Amino acid sequence: MPDGSLALLADLPVELYETIIGHLSADDLTPTLLSLSRAIPRSPVPLHLLLRTVQISRPEQVVQLHRRLHRATEERSWVHHLSLHSWTLDPDVVINLIKLLPSIITLRVHIGLTFGPEHVQELVQKPLPDLKCLVLRFRPYVQRATYYQFLKGAYYDPVLTVLAAWPTSSLARLSIVQDPLDAEISKQQRFAQPLVFFRLDPLTTLINSPCLRPLISLRISVPSRQVVRFICNVTKSVPRLDLLDLSTCNISLNDIEVITSSFPDLRHLVLDRCDVGRVIALRGGWSALGKACALSTVKRAKDREKKLKTWLERNPSLSPAPAPPAAVQNAMYRRSAKAGRKGVATATISLREPSSSSAQAPPPARPPGGTNVVKVRIYPSTPKISSINTSEPDAEYEVARGEFEEGWEDGITQVFAVRNRLHTSWKNKIKVMRFTEETISGEGFDGLEDIPDAEYFDGAIAELAAVRTPLLCLSGVGAGGSEHALRCGHKEVETAWGDAYQ
Repeated sequence: MPDGSLALLADLPVELYETIIGHLSADDLTPTLLSLSRAIPRSPVPLHLLLRTVQISRPEQVVQLHRRLHRATEERSWVHHLSLHSWTLDPDVVINLIKLLPSIITLRVHIGLTFGPEHVQELVQKPLPDLKCLVLRFRPYVQRATYYQFLKGAYYDPVLTVLAAWPTSSLARLSIVQDPLDAEISKQQRFAQPLVFFRLDPLTTLINSPCLRPLISLRISVPSRQVVRFICNVTKSVPRLDLLDLSTCNISLNDIEVITSSFPDLRHLVLDRCDVGRVIALRGGWSALGKACALSTVKRAKDREKKLKTWLERNPSLSPAPAPPAAVQNAMYRRSAKAGRKGVATATISLREPSSSSAQAPPPARPPGGTNVVKVRIYPSTPKISSINTSEPDAEYEVARGEFEEGWEDGITQVFAVRNRLHTSWKNKIKVMRFTEETISGEGFDGLEDIPDAEYFDGAIAELAAVRTPLLCLSGVGAGGSEHALRCGHKEVETAWGDAYQ
């Protein structure tokens, strides 16, 4: 290349190089940057992009990277995305490496036999303020029977508690996955493999912690364990959760109802390898699943009504003043005598006690506790679920889809009926409230507000009429490579975490 051309390339702004290189794939990025740095050494090739995304696949690579960053302090802030895809890494080197990185945004760690629970605890001990995506993938399986973990009590439960102690975070995507044991290996071995989590109570602590308030995507995969009751129905659960992946967990139809009612903004639910087809077959099939999804907001409203009623019974002084119904209002005024001749059968005397100067409405009956609790109804919000995703290789998709749509339509019809009844109740002066977008404690009237006016009901009915039936995708992991439904939740999983952990 002529010297003049090299001079021109050296004069190009670094932003232009960054824009051009930004169109390269992850696989082409590193070799292209190295080639450019050798071909045009005087040009401002953005070499910091070499370390922006780092993928480690061999144990010696993490040692080399740590050694380099230990010396080149200015390069530490270049690393934004770190993936440790080896099951045999030295945990001490990994911990020391991550402590050097001040600007880490994405962290993916494979946790094999070399990582003990104390190592993972130390790994997440210090909050990472810029971290937006954390993926912890566990595979602690052994070739020989060992009882060391059981005798020592070496489980990874405390890792969740340590992570929950972060005061704040920018965490938008969290994945905690235990790889399922390969079926062929399981047949050959006749001993129990080590557990990753002995107790699941720390999941409740984690899901209720301030550090998960920004969370949008959550994946928890613990094979054959019942996790739903530990992540749902908590006071401060993640308010903006859009994607939930509970693949390989033990899931029932009731669990699906609880999930969709506990996370009102949830759009994608992924349940691969949960044997959903067998579970729902016992409760009415795909039609029952569709109906449960449609009625999730009604269930949420009824559960909130019960909770509010209990709170008002404990705090009667905070109960809102009841509005007198029309029948009581009319009884407060005496009927005026009609003009004209009275009938011959009209009695001229009365055996009753003299009435007071003005008729009084009878006081409302008191509940057994001796306090008046005003009845408050909660208006169900509009369902937002967009896709239900699982892996059912033997299911006939068109049949399942048709049954699911039928159940959904039946459920939406019931939501219409509930909303119409509540509109009538509101007209009859019964207090009707709706959910707000923000909830702090979930106690009392927190997270609730009054219906503003009559026009709100018309708008809510129109919004419900425009809701589309959610997608049903049966082509998840283990479904034999069948085609996915367009814009299904499986695609969202790949976007959120960059893998399907097959």
